[in-house]
Amino acid sequence: MNTQIYSKDNFMEMDPMHDSNASKIQLENNILIITYDDLDKGVQNADGSPYYKYNRLVVKYEFDSFCDGKLYYGKNNYKIIDLQEQLDAFNKLTNGCIFMSYKYSVDCFNEITLSFDIRKPRKDRCLHNKYWEVEISLDATKVTYDWM
Repeated sequence: MNTQIYSKDNFMEMDPMHDSNASKIQLENNILIITYDDLDKGVQNADGSPYYKYNRLVVKYEFDSFCDGKLYYGKNNYKIIDLQEQLDAFNKLTNGCIFMSYKYSVDCFNEITLSFDIRKPRKDRCLHNKYWEVEISLDATKVTYDWM
């Protein structure tokens, strides 16, 4: 196991996890926890070997006051969910979906926005769900990467 800890001073040094599938998104006491499984079967180097040397990653985002999700659907439509208050509603809307990470950003206030493409697996292929993208915004104070 390898652990990396980031603070507001070095959020831009985190691994962006581009094109990696998050298997679980959960919230526990002002900590957003995102789990990435089967990393050795995902993104590959140019020679075909796995990009990540670890199979699993658990990322813990400790935050102060907010953790909001914005689910996009249709043309220019979105639904905002306060994940602290409505995590069950978020889980219901995204039940059975795969979250593919494609971007994270840090703004001038050091707030983090995580962007995921949402797809629902069906019979050996993935289709877009009603909701096709989710952005999770939070005022993180500390981020911990636990590689396993």
